[in-house]
Amino acid sequence: MKEAYIKTGMYDKKIKFFDTYTANIIYSKLLIISKINTWGNEVYFFTNLKIKLEDNASNKVKKVSWHIGCKEML
Repeated sequence: MKEAYIKTGMYDKKIKFFDTYTANIIYSKLLIISKINTWGNEVYFFTNLKIKLEDNASNKVKKVSWHIGCKEML
């Protein structure tokens, strides 16, 4: 499983990529630099990636609590 880090300057979070078309595209485009945004306890950021929605796409996400109180979406 491919791995990378989200670095916010103050905190780093290791993430794992599923073996999907979308994950492979995102991984191939790293290093992504963007402004971090928050919405409640969620952290998100924008990219300039344009990726076709996969046929088996789901709106279910896995949320895991960080020690800093944020959430990650995989």
